[in-house]
Amino acid sequence: MPPRPNFGPRPRPLPHPVHLAPPAAPAQNIPRGPLGPRAPRTRPLPGQVVKWQRFREMAFRDALDPVIIELASRLARPFAPDDYLAIVREIFRWARDGIRYQPDPGLIQDYASAREVLERGRGNCVLKTKLAIALMRALGMDADVVPVWGELGDLPHVQMRVRFPGSNRIEGNKDGWLYGEITIRGAELTQDPHAIASNPETGKLPLSGGPDPKYLRPPSLLD
Repeated sequence: MPPRPNFGPRPRPLPHPVHLAPPAAPAQNIPRGPLGPRAPRTRPLPGQVVKWQRFREMAFRDALDPVIIELASRLARPFAPDDYLAIVREIFRWARDGIRYQPDPGLIQDYASAREVLERGRGNCVLKTKLAIALMRALGMDADVVPVWGELGDLPHVQMRVRFPGSNRIEGNKDGWLYGEITIRGAELTQDPHAIASNPETGKLPLSGGPDPKYLRPPSLLD
């Protein structure tokens, strides 16, 4: 079994850490991804709500993994401890571009942990999003999985949101939350990914996972 990567000192606590308990999410008050498709014509299917809740629970649990904590600390190290926005942006960009996007294998849902995603270096929208959320929560940020419901009440896609002290003063926030789409190359927090020009040859938005060499492979695989 290979030795666990060493990312340096333990993470520095944020000056005002946000409570890490999962926020309540009753079925009648389920958030919808503001950057994705329109709200579904029907209510989300109960089984799909359970699946979304499982994604959230996995991200919250992964935030306690020592490997995730150490990686989050490494990504935050270049910034001042209270420069929350810079830290969040760095984690978001790293997960966006450092983990190659890979679609779901057919109808099989992949429930890999954040550590497994690091080892693979690739993942679908759920895995990339859960990894970013786990890294942010490992530093005390309040981050969560946002479902993008389909017109039939299914769950074809997820996005993320994060908040921290002062996030309500950042342009583009929604009630203090900064939303993000992590599968589109170049998309930033609070930015509608459809504002990015699509590939003229395919007509599709560019998927994340390169070509910036800074993010081609996760730091955990470089040491």
